[in-house]
Amino acid sequence: MAATYKIYLVNLQLESKKFWCFLDQAIRGLPSDKVLGNSNAFLTVPTFGPNRQDLFSIPSAYTLGVGASKKPVERYNFIESTYMVPLALEEGWLASYFQNGENRGPILTADRPTNKKDIRVSTNVYDKKKEPINDWNGSMNFGIKSDNVSIGNTWSHDSDRSYYIRPRFNFFITTGSYEPRHLVDLQAIEANAARVGRSNFDAALKCTVILHTDGSWTVQAGDPSQLPKLFNLSCRLKNTSQLLMKISETSLFTNPFNHF
Repeated sequence: MAATYKIYLVNLQLESKKFWCFLDQAIRGLPSDKVLGNSNAFLTVPTFGPNRQDLFSIPSAYTLGVGASKKPVERYNFIESTYMVPLALEEGWLASYFQNGENRGPILTADRPTNKKDIRVSTNVYDKKKEPINDWNGSMNFGIKSDNVSIGNTWSHDSDRSYYIRPRFNFFITTGSYEPRHLVDLQAIEANAARVGRSNFDAALKCTVILHTDGSWTVQAGDPSQLPKLFNLSCRLKNTSQLLMKISETSLFTNPFNHF
């Protein structure tokens, strides 16, 4: 059974924030701008308090998917894989698209193994320049998928080419307004995100990502209960929030320009 890693989320700002988790680019040899991100892992996190536990639970289990869509592999588009397989290191797979020019969904079949650190996926020979073929565009996706989480890398593949995937279990934690499972620019995500890797987790496979009041990020091993300074800070935040509410209420009733 795959191990589950837990990323705890701490919001030190005075308003709720929508946190997202994206998977870092793992396709070797492809320029970063050719690999797009997709995710349905998001959570609205209020200001941190001592009894809060907001987190992403991520299994260390990878999948490979292929698909064909009416829309091209571009930012903001929803691209879905129609054929998926679980992955293990050293495996090789052959992705077959548009076989004999037929209007048939792509499939994956086992291929010769590769080296110990990678997963290889190769594509069959067809005329890529003719895409969309019968109004369909081929796509390829690598990522992590469970009953609750779907995060990955999506790209538009070439014909008759091998791609080498090196899983690194690196993630970007960010805030913002995105659409679940719609493609995003990972380079833009990275510029304003916390980066989380295996080395950030403790022996219990837990780490904490903290969003500070100035918008900066901190990543620490362990869960929030292991970070005593957070408890004191959460109390101050609560007091500050209550004070601001009182000030707002006072100004509302004493301001002569407020009329009901």
